[in-house]
Amino acid sequence: MSAAVSVGDNVLFFPKAYFNAGLTNAEVCVVCTRAYVFVLPKKDFTHYLVAMRTRKYDHFGDGKPVAEGVAHLLAEPGLTVSDLEERLIELLGADQPDRVIEIAALKSFKTILFGPLSQARIRHASGGAPRVISCKGKGAMKQFKAFYA
Repeated sequence: MSAAVSVGDNVLFFPKAYFNAGLTNAEVCVVCTRAYVFVLPKKDFTHYLVAMRTRKYDHFGDGKPVAEGVAHLLAEPGLTVSDLEERLIELLGADQPDRVIEIAALKSFKTILFGPLSQARIRHASGGAPRVISCKGKGAMKQFKAFYA
């Protein structure tokens, strides 16, 4: 049986982070379990040759702002890590490799600590440009790196 969610122990939550996937940059929330990194978009910017498209995600399923909705989900009594993973996969879509990142399926996964430029660089086994996650907040990327060490 899966353990109950304990933020800081078996789950990490970063309400403010940035994600880069090639032509798309996004303001996101990040939820980490030992098996997955979930990237929940708040706002994304896609760059085209002569234009830029912006999308804003105003709510998290139940009408709350994304960060508040995720915090509410993580605070649910009796929620287990496997239940959390299932719900986030269902919400984000299992076919979204840039939103549901399975650690075991990655070609490489490195965390680089360099002050405010700290980041996690993710490369999918299928190839393509690396994806970059930068969690904001004092010691956030150190916590991220220690969680996956």
